[in-house]
Amino acid sequence: MNTRHQRIRNMARLGTLPGLAAGLLLLATSGQSTERVRPPVPDPTPSLLTGQDAILTDRSGTGLGQDELPPGRCELGIGQDTVPADWCGTGTGGLHVVVDGQTVQRDFPLKHTRVDAQVSGGVANVVVTQTFTNPYTETIEAVYVFPLPHEAAVSDMTMQLGERTVRGLIERRDEARRIYENARNSGHVAALLEQERPNIFTQSVANILPGSEIEITLVYVETLDYERGVYEFAYPMVVGPRFIPPASQAQLVPAGGEWVSGVPRSGGVRDAERITPPYLPPSIRSGHDIEVNVEWDAGIAIADLTSPTHRVDVEPKKGGRASVRLHPNDRIPNKDLVLRCRVAGDEVQTGVLAYHNGDDGYLTLLLHPKLNLTPGEVTPKEMIFVLDCSGSMSGEPMAAAKSLVRHALRNVNANDTFQIIRFSSQASGLAPAPIAATPENVARGVAYIDQLSGGGGTMMIEGIKASLGFPEDPDRLRMVMFLTDGYIGNEDEILAEIRRSVGSARLFSFGVGSSVNRFLLDRMSEEGRGEVQYFLPGSSIGDEVARFYGRIRNPYLTDVRVEWVGVDVEDALPHRVPDLFDGRPLTVHARYAKGGRGKVRVSGRIAGRAWSEEVTLNLPKRESGNPAVGSLWARARIAGLEKEMVRGEIPDVVEQITELGLRHRLVTKYTSFVAVEERWIVSDGRPKTVRVPLTMPEGVSFEGVFGEVDEVEAQLGSAGGFVGRSRNVPGSPMVSEVKKEARVKASRESALSIGDRDRRENGARQDRASDAPPPRPEESLFSSLGSALRVELRSNPTPARAGAPLELVVTITNDGRTDASIPASLDLDSIRLRVVDSKWNEVLLGSGRQSRALQVLRPGESVTLRLRLTPGEAAFLATPGTYHLTLEAAWLPAGTSRATLRVR
Repeated sequence: MNTRHQRIRNMARLGTLPGLAAGLLLLATSGQSTERVRPPVPDPTPSLLTGQDAILTDRSGTGLGQDELPPGRCELGIGQDTVPADWCGTGTGGLHVVVDGQTVQRDFPLKHTRVDAQVSGGVANVVVTQTFTNPYTETIEAVYVFPLPHEAAVSDMTMQLGERTVRGLIERRDEARRIYENARNSGHVAALLEQERPNIFTQSVANILPGSEIEITLVYVETLDYERGVYEFAYPMVVGPRFIPPASQAQLVPAGGEWVSGVPRSGGVRDAERITPPYLPPSIRSGHDIEVNVEWDAGIAIADLTSPTHRVDVEPKKGGRASVRLHPNDRIPNKDLVLRCRVAGDEVQTGVLAYHNGDDGYLTLLLHPKLNLTPGEVTPKEMIFVLDCSGSMSGEPMAAAKSLVRHALRNVNANDTFQIIRFSSQASGLAPAPIAATPENVARGVAYIDQLSGGGGTMMIEGIKASLGFPEDPDRLRMVMFLTDGYIGNEDEILAEIRRSVGSARLFSFGVGSSVNRFLLDRMSEEGRGEVQYFLPGSSIGDEVARFYGRIRNPYLTDVRVEWVGVDVEDALPHRVPDLFDGRPLTVHARYAKGGRGKVRVSGRIAGRAWSEEVTLNLPKRESGNPAVGSLWARARIAGLEKEMVRGEIPDVVEQITELGLRHRLVTKYTSFVAVEERWIVSDGRPKTVRVPLTMPEGVSFEGVFGEVDEVEAQLGSAGGFVGRSRNVPGSPMVSEVKKEARVKASRESALSIGDRDRRENGARQDRASDAPPPRPEESLFSSLGSALRVELRSNPTPARAGAPLELVVTITNDGRTDASIPASLDLDSIRLRVVDSKWNEVLLGSGRQSRALQVLRPGESVTLRLRLTPGEAAFLATPGTYHLTLEAAWLPAGTSRATLRVR
């Protein structure tokens, strides 16, 4: 048995080890009784390739050698133990064991997120700072999928390396990706911010040196939600697991209580891989935490400022201001942060924000119509309750949704009809058609709700078609109450179907859960001419149902028109003003050419009667204080253009969105921010990619989404897979249903140690190189042979001592097919030494001129040379820490001779 094996008994569930991406496992006992075994003290900077401090055994506690791999097992690394094959994928992790009652935790590349928000009236300016670190011994590329509010106008990105700040450039998406990949592959530090959905973004950071940190700062602005005197600030913290449906189905037709799919058509989600990040099993805790600070200026007295989701510290200040801090004990990023500010008094002033830079003017109007007419007779309604019963709704979300519908059923009017539809992989209903709201039928409906449970995929399109696709009752207004977490990837297909089928119905979307897909739910209610409500854990079910019925019973403004009088205003958004419900404001973004005084007139109908209201405007001819107003208009314009493409991309519209993003420095689906540190090369351009795994949203069942942890199949060989990734097969929990043959093949593949896999790939590259034709005679020696020299650099002693002389040992191998000329000895005349510390400070030593004395290195030969530095030349080592040394010369391949040096 390998003497390095450490037996750890009674291990709880384990996150997947990355095949080529990371070499740490996060193992937790979740409070189970554990035989306490003190493992060897691990190296503080574990190897990404060998998993040096992840020493495990099989579940019986018996160590297994490399030649003794049983079926269904894979090896952790060179000289390490084996683990079940379904624990080996391509995600990230860290070792997490209990030793003498102490929990030992390893961090992932994303270390910390800080959110600083300035709220003024109904607008929030937000700065998000993400700190990425590299705990491994190899240079890495970190890839992090994260959420932002879907209406946020992201207008800036900077990359901070120690004291150096690199501001991001806004480019077309393909061009930004090309710049980033070229920088990454050439060994430069680089960052790329891309939008996958209006509320899902990907941050990539390349060539993070071991032991170093990089800060990425994003800036965005958004308008706050408002209803009945309460402003709401919401910051999403985690992307929920998205269900990716296969080819979607044609129109559904009712058949008894079941809706049967028609002819399949082509479909799917092309970018599914980019919106399905890895997830951590419930027994694993990421070291990533979040800090949120909000400075709130309401402009008038604040009556109350609270959070229904988190523990916060609120410090009231004078003049309608307050400071809010997320409590240090509530910083796990697994649910949306919601802050609600109730202002004093009943009157809310209409607000107008304006900005004019001398060329273009922009305005944002927040109008609060007084819909105080007495409602007439209540119109009979056809109440359709639609419940998402997919796997992600298992547990708390499902229980909450069922309770909401039970309360709603007991509040239907006697002359209403109702229907209950459930959907997961398919849709089914309480009855073939809506039934009268008699006490007997209501009891029947409650009994139907009671027996529902969560499981299977999220074929939301089935629920949409079932609720909107059957003939309308001419004597009743159809009201659809759609309850879901919105965890899907085919949003455009859903919105297109609502637009096609909604008719005269009103669709009210209810977001149930701690981190729902607000982009989808907002757009569903917008396309359905209804409203959106979010039911957060711990909220009062009775209050939410009363709020829903209060909306549909009270009069609301229809046929809304906005007219500008006396001012030259254009491109006012939204083009189609939605119906307004009592207590909700009308928000309009617009452009104007010249300032001046004028009016805006809003008109419509309430319960069939004409209604209008006017507001005086005074638009400045030049105002530089609110540049974010231009971003708000551009973001609203982009959102409007995106709505035109729910059935597919339109080239002219794509170009309009692209031009808006470039002109206003906004991240869009077609424009991205890219930042490159061009001063130096820090790696060989082959960083190991580490996808940052996410914590499951609070209350969402991991087993309901992915199945039992021990049964989840890892996606071997794909960059960034993890135990919590699946192919989202509909009709069952979102678990990858791998056949036995595929499982055996995957086990055999994973049985190769990471080091063996690297050697196999290197050998394949060398085989390809050996088949390459020899260089042409006219090519220079260095250009033809530079990439054939392999350089290894280490220090003597290791670790080095501060203030002491240093010797660098350089081994050079000729992997080419012809002779190479290299220096006979090394000194600071023949080599330039670049030193970067963990704070990204840089020192350059030597000139790197060609040495006069040369030696010939034949194919396959190696030679070891030494570069000795005096205490004066090694003065950069005066402070203990981590340093990165790179040798540079004309005859050396760029970035291939870097070493990490630890100084004590």
